[in-house]
Amino acid sequence: MKGIPYDWNVVLLGAWNLAILTPEGVAKRVFELPPGTPVEVQVAIDQLAPLRVIYGQQMVIPSKDTLLIQPEISNITSLSIATAAAARVLVSLPETPVRAAGINFRYKYDTIPASLQNYLGSPLDNALAETDFSTTARQLKRTMSWKGQYLNLDITEDQGPSCKIEFNFHNPSTDSSALAEWMKELPAMASTVEKLVSEIFQIQVEHDNGSQTASFRQHFGGSSLGPLREGIAGVYI
Repeated sequence: MKGIPYDWNVVLLGAWNLAILTPEGVAKRVFELPPGTPVEVQVAIDQLAPLRVIYGQQMVIPSKDTLLIQPEISNITSLSIATAAAARVLVSLPETPVRAAGINFRYKYDTIPASLQNYLGSPLDNALAETDFSTTARQLKRTMSWKGQYLNLDITEDQGPSCKIEFNFHNPSTDSSALAEWMKELPAMASTVEKLVSEIFQIQVEHDNGSQTASFRQHFGGSSLGPLREGIAGVYI
């Protein structure tokens, strides 16, 4: 079974000016559209949530401390469009105080591959079982250096046979131009993920047929995006 890509995205942390990142501002600075080009805007009615601006197969969610660029399809082509959009807004708004950027690759399996199960296994599970404690979920996390920045790895076995594996490339720079330049490292990031899944974990993942992250036009602020989670050396949404 091959892992299915899901929820690939780009996250920029900073003090974003929502008076600038209006739907018109997003169209201009993120999508680089001519004035008057229509974009779709979704506004929450029954909950407090940031507005969502959609054009093509990309969704932008601006908030006061986060700018999320979410492709509708989780594949490298769509993610490259998202990283290019992130670079544009960083260059377009150099006065914005930024504090980090994250590029996220995620895969899910209906049944955990044997190789991942071996990595998750621990003598602690046997010790707990001997004292009548039943383990219902397991998680393995590592932070590695990557080209002077960080790569966060998170493998989670949910209750039941399913599991998820996440690769978060994290850059804690406060330099907008440096973060914009870092977006060009996406091909190297994709190659690193490929090396890890094929050589280290010896698992298979889908490459060309990315799964639909979420239907942008069916629900607002659902669990497919989830809340912001900021790790010690990682930015995730």
